[in-house]
This record gives sequence, structure tokens and C-alpha cells, in this order.
Amino acid sequence: MRAFGAPAVEIERVAQALQDQRVQREAEPRQEGFGVYEENMPVVEAWIGVETQWLYAGMAGVQTGLNYAGVQAWLQIFIKPGERPAIMRGLQLMERAALDAMNERRQQEKER
Repeated sequence: MRAFGAPAVEIERVAQALQDQRVQREAEPRQEGFGVYEENMPVVEAWIGVETQWLYAGMAGVQTGLNYAGVQAWLQIFIKPGERPAIMRGLQLMERAALDAMNERRQQEKER
């Protein structure tokens, strides 16, 4: 805001509002939408980050796995080097589970 010439009183008002929001969020009990252990959150966040990196095959556009070159690029930008191997292993585990679930859904749809 300073860079755009905002008055000091406005900058202070916004800063106070942001601080009030932070305090309110910290005071609220943490709600979980579904069970994700805290130690798994980095992999879940990475999964969300690479969700556009699926490879597709055939006329039906069946997902065959993640584009690892794209995943690696994402990891290099957003994940510290020492954390990348564990995150990648977690992504591969989630990839396998997602592929199994998608294959199961396709099989159920064929049976209908």
C-alpha cells in the first residue's frame, strides 16, 4: 500500500484488520473436513499443487499417471531439496491409489 501512496492511517487500519483476522482464526477450534494427519499435509498440499499434471491415453482419455517432468518442476519451485524425495514417494503412493480408484470406477460403469 505504501508503494501506491496509501495514507499511513489506511495502512494501519488494514494491518489491524489483518491482525484481528489472524487472532480470530487462531482462537477458533480447528475443524477437520476429513482425516488427514498433520505429518501428511505436505504431501496432500503437493498433490493439490500437481493435480494438473495427469497424462492421458487413448480416445477415451484414460488417465495413466502423473507427468513426472511436470511434477519435478513443481517440486523444484515449491519444495525444499531435502524434502523432495519423501514428497515424491508420497505423491507416487497417492497416484497409485487414485489410478486404482479411477480404474475401479470405470469397471463399475462398464458393468452397468
